[in-house]
Amino acid sequence: LALYAVSNVILDSYPAGGCTTTREALELGKAVLTLPGRLLGGRWSYAYYQILGDDELISHVIASTPEEYIAKAVALGQDEELREKMESNIKTNLHRLYGKQEAVASWESVLLQISPVDRKETCA
Repeated sequence: LALYAVSNVILDSYPAGGCTTTREALELGKAVLTLPGRLLGGRWSYAYYQILGDDELISHVIASTPEEYIAKAVALGQDEELREKMESNIKTNLHRLYGKQEAVASWESVLLQISPVDRKETCA
């Protein structure tokens, strides 16, 4: 975490992107530049940014080609004002990523549907 805190640019790994590592960086308000992969393991950072829901942020941290990934990395690394703006946007929207009751309710619903225990037998 200490390295994230002093980093100007954090690059998501490819093709299997960060999950926990991206969340840790976001918790510090740091932008993680990502090139989403085709499979789930390469799309965690992309999903987190979609949840944050900030179009300006998304336009600077999600690349669609390797060339765009490099260009965005250079821009974030060299433009301190841009980097600080993206970090501010993350901090402003981070609450959307954590403590979402919709996620808890969805997991509860799925687990109750697949549970072999009759709901009537559970404690109220």
